[in-house]
Amino acid sequence: MIVPLTQSGGVPRFGLVARLRNGHTCLTIEGDSLTDSTAVATVAYHVSENGDSSQTAIRALVVGYSAECTGTLDMLDGRKFALHSASDAPLGEGVGIVGGIDTLMVIANRAVARFPGDTAHWSFDVCSSHEGLHYGVDRMSADSIVTLWDGYWYLGYDTVPDCREARAIPRAAEVRALAAAWRSGQHDEETAMRLVIARWDQCSHDKDYGPDPDSSTSARLRLPPMSALLEAAGSPGKLSAENQFVLGWLAGSDEDCFENALPRSAKEIRAEAVRREPSSLVFHTFGAGIRTDFAKDSVRAEIHRRFDGRGEHYRYLADWLRSQL
Repeated sequence: MIVPLTQSGGVPRFGLVARLRNGHTCLTIEGDSLTDSTAVATVAYHVSENGDSSQTAIRALVVGYSAECTGTLDMLDGRKFALHSASDAPLGEGVGIVGGIDTLMVIANRAVARFPGDTAHWSFDVCSSHEGLHYGVDRMSADSIVTLWDGYWYLGYDTVPDCREARAIPRAAEVRALAAAWRSGQHDEETAMRLVIARWDQCSHDKDYGPDPDSSTSARLRLPPMSALLEAAGSPGKLSAENQFVLGWLAGSDEDCFENALPRSAKEIRAEAVRREPSSLVFHTFGAGIRTDFAKDSVRAEIHRRFDGRGEHYRYLADWLRSQL
């Protein structure tokens, strides 16, 4: 029988729970100070010797401000507090929650929470990058997955990276749908460009992190070659200025992923996009580098107008561009 954990309090806040070498457990959390005996729900992460991961939900209590936690975890932003388990279960590294919780349950080794006044389910994730662990809290509604809190724990030694951001799953689903549409004869410009971005993204991802059997490799095996996609998109002589900008931007990051199918160099393609559509703030800002003094809000507005609402891969491109402003 699964017994949900509940907790009273105000708007939930999230923090990082870490165990020190001496066995003490610390909570690092931003915001107002916490009094002694403040209730904290923790989601601890465990990895077995064979690589299987699991999560457990454990009640804890704040037992005061901790100078030892502050001295050891000075690289983390936020106030540091010592934690003590409210039961016989030992605390582990993971995420701490302060504030109201309607339900926090662990089902099939995965923690899922619901908070007061919110019908969405919240999930808790951890993955590794090259030198540390990334913790995330994601709000999952019917049409979106939004990461509302993230924390980072630096390990100080090399690890095998396995992080996939939240949009990787819907992007993989879109790749499968686009590949099926292509096989059925849907070779229009929009489908081709979305597949170009998808194929480039998968190639670049595999270079950085290695093949991912759940998405990148298995999906790309069903994709047409880059040369066929570029031809359907208008290459070499009928590419729109916008398509030229997209190709030039991607190629500027990794031209090898175009498999020698580009008609010209990335720099020449970006410059041609600016020449053909000189009124574009986006093309100027990210393309030829001729002018970069435009108002960021105006550039963001054009990114939204051009790329948002055109599927997961254009969303990936739009988010990438916005992050560079």
